[in-house]
Amino acid sequence: MAFENCLFYVAENRNIMDATSNPWSSGTLKINNCIFASPGAGAFQLVVVPDGVAYEGDNNVFLAEAANNLDMNHHGTPHDALSAWQTATGADANSIALGQTDFAGLFSGVIADGDFRLAESGAGAQARALVAGPQSHWDWNARGVAAGPPSAWPQAPRTLAEAGTYCSDPDAWLF
Repeated sequence: MAFENCLFYVAENRNIMDATSNPWSSGTLKINNCIFASPGAGAFQLVVVPDGVAYEGDNNVFLAEAANNLDMNHHGTPHDALSAWQTATGADANSIALGQTDFAGLFSGVIADGDFRLAESGAGAQARALVAGPQSHWDWNARGVAAGPPSAWPQAPRTLAEAGTYCSDPDAWLF
């Protein structure tokens, strides 16, 4: 499975990229130019790679409660520091680790409105240098690239009936 230029953001305590939940026992997890942002405190893991699964990744931004508390797991061994993760995986040579204090400087837009544009300075500039995260504003309603910040965070279908409505009328995303 491969992920490129993605943003994985959770404001609450839960794992973000947990390959054990599939459950995977072989293959390769590739993650490049992505942002993992979980600025809240608590027990969660940014990335979990189970035994038997290879990992390839680079130019990623890992933002957790603290830059030295990333809480990532490779083949059953936890790694809090990016340097330990790099040694264990042989990957993410150009990736960076950020802490909660860097979160305010990562995005220039209003996150509650779904505006995850990267800031021009600070942590946002670091992520830009890695070409990390989404590189355009995707309008989920129009299913295409749009200019400027999103007007509202798209609300995905929550029920089977809403999913059916959406599948039969893709313009009816907002419920």
